[in-house]
Amino acid sequence: MIKLKYLDKSKLAEIQSGMYNRALDPDVALYNLEFDEDKDPTFLETSLYLYQNEDGGFAHALDFDNVSPISTVYQTYTAFKLFKDAHVININNDEISQEILGKAFKYLSKKMKYSLKEKSNDKYACAIRFKGEDDNELLFGILGYTILFLDKDNKYYQRAIEEAKKNLNLLLNSNSYDYLSLEQFKIFLQAILLKGEFSDSYDELLAKFNVLEKEFLNNSNVLTDYFEILSLLEDLELDSVEQKYQDDALDALIDARKPHGMWENTHKWGNEDKYPEAMSSELKWIGRATQRAVHYIVKYNRIK
Repeated sequence: MIKLKYLDKSKLAEIQSGMYNRALDPDVALYNLEFDEDKDPTFLETSLYLYQNEDGGFAHALDFDNVSPISTVYQTYTAFKLFKDAHVININNDEISQEILGKAFKYLSKKMKYSLKEKSNDKYACAIRFKGEDDNELLFGILGYTILFLDKDNKYYQRAIEEAKKNLNLLLNSNSYDYLSLEQFKIFLQAILLKGEFSDSYDELLAKFNVLEKEFLNNSNVLTDYFEILSLLEDLELDSVEQKYQDDALDALIDARKPHGMWENTHKWGNEDKYPEAMSSELKWIGRATQRAVHYIVKYNRIK
């Protein structure tokens, strides 16, 4: 019998105090939702106003490794992830979400590519991975969130379906098992399953995802990649091998709590991704890392 590790519930008061004193508003909002029976996303929605520009895109270090005031696709993608974490699925049921995300989809509709790298980033402090020539590596993440959030009669939804049709073979033929690619693959699968799209291709897509996900797990380090492992396995039907990875990742997560009472981002800025503001960014990541840690610990009942 494997003995699982648990967070002592007496530590929650210390964690909460740390969140309220050190974390930024979007992360505090998501933290509070873990203990809110009504799951009201209003606090998150209003906190995100500060990060949205007039053009509808998001900026201003919503991802702490990019302080650019210019809207980018990746920071808008980050906003979508936060909305989903707040259990906002159909924005037509929520006026604030409808306003914020409606503007975001209008911004995205003007982009030729859904790129992680944007030339505007070169002028501002940000990690190396955000600098360089445009690409289209956020395509299926953006398409997935568009399908997930919008109704079928919405013009942006219909445009996303057409774009997905043209590019579906990119997923079916993919050999990429890096975390960002799989994160997007997963949200696209969740969205089309929920909305009943691409039913003829769903089983083949799911099989492909499962192959790539196992490649990721086989090449992961549970002591440092626990956030990524838990994110990819969340809400999936797990086999015994995947369950072992999830259990080990939760144990590693609980052990990773720092002496200051919170968690830190597992991404470390080596020479290949170092930039002058990295130390400041690392401090900001503490709130978001702690929110994510508490989410998994609460979800999987790892508190005693």
